[in-house]
Amino acid sequence: MTTWIVGQLVDATGGELLAGTRDTPVAGISLDSRRLASHEAFVAIRGVRFDAHQFLPEAIKRGAACVMIS
Repeated sequence: MTTWIVGQLVDATGGELLAGTRDTPVAGISLDSRRLASHEAFVAIRGVRFDAHQFLPEAIKRGAACVMIS
């Protein structure tokens, strides 16, 4: 299993770390807050029928290592 750290995701996406630390381990990536496992990154995508940004509290409650927002 490949493990990343938050800093790698920030660098790869050209993003900005707003809170937390760059060395937090990330076990995987999920687009679905209902299936998010602890220590995975949650990517909040806006679609035609929904905006996953509304599920950020749930992702955090489920133990997301980080949330990636627009």
